[in-house]
Amino acid sequence: MAHISKFPRFQKIGSYKLNHNTSKTLWSFIPCVSLEERKRTGSHIYLITINDHVKKLGCSVTSLGNCAGYGVGNAGRPSDRTTGIHYYIAKHLTEGLEVAFYAMLCPKIEEVPIQNLFGGTSVLKNVCIDPKQIESSYLKDYKQTFGNLPEWNMQEKGRDADWPDDIKSINQALCTKKNIDYKLEHQESPYLMLYHWKYNDIALHHIAGELS
Repeated sequence: MAHISKFPRFQKIGSYKLNHNTSKTLWSFIPCVSLEERKRTGSHIYLITINDHVKKLGCSVTSLGNCAGYGVGNAGRPSDRTTGIHYYIAKHLTEGLEVAFYAMLCPKIEEVPIQNLFGGTSVLKNVCIDPKQIESSYLKDYKQTFGNLPEWNMQEKGRDADWPDDIKSINQALCTKKNIDYKLEHQESPYLMLYHWKYNDIALHHIAGELS
């Protein structure tokens, strides 16, 4: 895994902690930058790290403090990826590890001439570019340098990589609003136990640093 020190242009936006409130969100985000900074929007590349090692490289256009939208991964109708990242973050928190979010704003194009809708031209200023193009380039650089993609970049790894069955089951339950019944054998799955913690009021045990 690549150490965050290899990416000096990325700024730490904040870290995570387990959420012991009644909401379904498994974790809370603790910012380490000003409100003005975390409200900044625009194309950006982000890194999620575990104990300072990169687990995920992605892109987003939401505010920096929104953590690429992963906070909704345990409610509503999230994608497998949103649920997966949400649960992966929580799992590492239960292990007592530090999980952090870093970001780097993409450059803006100063001026872009465009054709107006009904004729003539005008100039747009400070235009955000599509961050997916930069993300693709950075993932290519990452793989060339470290030999593989970050562990949580499932989609980019192709069909041989996929989310665990427990994550898929949880996501299906969320999207269909059908509760997963608690079973003793589920204690073997950290993801299912995180689900039952919020949806079936089953206490988490053996949490490093803090207990439910």
